[in-house]
Amino acid sequence: MATNPQVGAEGHAWSGLFTSGSIPERYKNLDTLGKMSFITRHQTPFLSMITQKFPNAKNKDSRVFRTHELEELSRVFNVTVGSTDTNHQVFGVSNSQAAEITINDMLYFRNTYAEVTTQAMVTGQVIPGGGTNVGPDILSPVGNNPTGINFSRSFGASGNNMFTNIEAVKIVDIGAPNSAAAGSTTVTVRRCFFGPGGFDQGFKIIDDNLVNTAVQADPNNARIRIGDTFLRGAPAFKEGTGAPSGFHKNPIQDNNCTQEFKYAVEITKESSIDIKKIGYDPMTVHRKLTNARMMLDMERTMIFGRKGVQSDASGKALYTTGGVVEFVPKDERHILQYTGQTLNYSDFLDLGYNILDLGGGSKRTCFVGVKLYNAFKKSFAEHDAFRFNKADTEKFDFNIESIYVSGGELNLIPLHSMDEFGWSDKMLCLDLTHPSFVPVTHKGWDMKVETDIGEKGVQIYKEQIIGMKGLERRYSEYQSIVDFGGFV
Repeated sequence: MATNPQVGAEGHAWSGLFTSGSIPERYKNLDTLGKMSFITRHQTPFLSMITQKFPNAKNKDSRVFRTHELEELSRVFNVTVGSTDTNHQVFGVSNSQAAEITINDMLYFRNTYAEVTTQAMVTGQVIPGGGTNVGPDILSPVGNNPTGINFSRSFGASGNNMFTNIEAVKIVDIGAPNSAAAGSTTVTVRRCFFGPGGFDQGFKIIDDNLVNTAVQADPNNARIRIGDTFLRGAPAFKEGTGAPSGFHKNPIQDNNCTQEFKYAVEITKESSIDIKKIGYDPMTVHRKLTNARMMLDMERTMIFGRKGVQSDASGKALYTTGGVVEFVPKDERHILQYTGQTLNYSDFLDLGYNILDLGGGSKRTCFVGVKLYNAFKKSFAEHDAFRFNKADTEKFDFNIESIYVSGGELNLIPLHSMDEFGWSDKMLCLDLTHPSFVPVTHKGWDMKVETDIGEKGVQIYKEQIIGMKGLERRYSEYQSIVDFGGFV
C-alpha cells in the first residue's frame, strides 16, 4: 500500500486536501500529530500545546511502557497513626515518608508548643532531694533548674506562659515498614529534646523523666495526633559516633500503553462524475471532516482516556491509552473544592495558594469549560490581576488569559470538551512547565495515510489514516482538578 507524505501546508492532512498559504514556520521539525494538532489548535488546545513543546513524539519499543520519576523530597511529613503509648512518644508515618527520615533527626511539630517552667540557679546553690534551696547566694547565674513543662496547641499567651516555641523532638528509633499499621511505619521520638530557654545561662537538655511526667499530665495538648505534621531539622549526634544510616526516596512508576487508531474515507468512483456544487470534490470534503474529527477524538483521549488491555482467543491485543484525568491523584489535596460564596479575587487567592502549594512551577495551564470561562470573565474582567497573556498567546498561537495569584499565575484556556463531558464547573490545572505529558509512538507508527485500500473489482476508492499514540505521564503531584460546583 502506498503511503502519502506528511502534512505539507496549513489545512493539509491528506494529499490533495484543501490548503491555503505557505507552510508555517511552526511545522518545521513537527511530526504528523504535531502538524495536525497545530492546524486544529483552536479546537484542541491541550494537544496543540504538548505537541508544540515536544515536536516529535517519543518512540517506545513496547506497547506497554513504564515511566519512572523521582519526586521531590518531602517538605512536610504527616502523622498517619497517632500516639497511644503512655508518654506519647510512638506514632506512625507513611512507609514512603519514613524512608526519608533517620535516627537522630530533629523534628519540629507544627502547632505544638512547649515551654519549660524553671527555677533560677546561682553559683554554689544546691538543691537536695527535698527540693529546698540551700547554699550561698552570690548572684552569679549558672543556669535554670527545670521544674515542669507545659504544652499548648495555640500560639501566644496562656496562663503564666507565652507559647512561641515549637516543640523539638529527636528520633530514637524507626520501625520496619508496616510496623505501625498497613502502609505506615513506627517512629519513636525523645520528646522535648531541648534546654529550658533562650535566656537560660545553662545548656542541659531537660531530663527524660520530667518530660514523660509532663506529657502524661497534659495528654490533650501533648498527644501526637493523626493529621499532625512536622518538619525535619538537622540531625544531632553525640561526639565520637559513627556515620548515620542513609535515607532514600523510592522512584514512583506510571505505566501506560499506546492505542492503535484508524480512520477511513471512501467514495464511489462514479461520484467523481458529479458536479462539484460546493467547489471541492467529495473526497476532499470527506478528508477535511475526518481530519477534524480525528484530532478532536485524540484530544479527548489524551485528557479523559482510561488505560486498559484485552486479548482475544487468537492472542490479538487491544490497548487503550490512559489520559491526564486518570493520572491526577485522587485525594483532597489534588481534587480541590472552591469554597467561596461568589467568584471573587480574595477567595481565588486562597485557591491559587492550594494549587501552587502542590509544588512544581509557578504557572498552571488551566483548561475550563466555556461556561466557567465566561463566569470568570464576568467576575474578573475589570480586575487588575486578570490579564491578557501576550507572551503565551504568541507562543502557542491561541488566546490565553491569566489570573495572577500569590506566587504565580493560572493561565486560562477555554475547552469545549469540558462542557461536552459535563465538566462545565471543573477546572483542570496542569503544570506544563515540566515535561508532565509527552506524546509517544513507535518507530514507523506515526500517523500515516494508506491509499487505495478498497476491495479490488469494486468501484469504491478508499484510504485510511492509521497510527499508534500514547501519553507518557510524569509529576502527578503537581496536577489538580478544581470543582466550582454551582457557579455555572
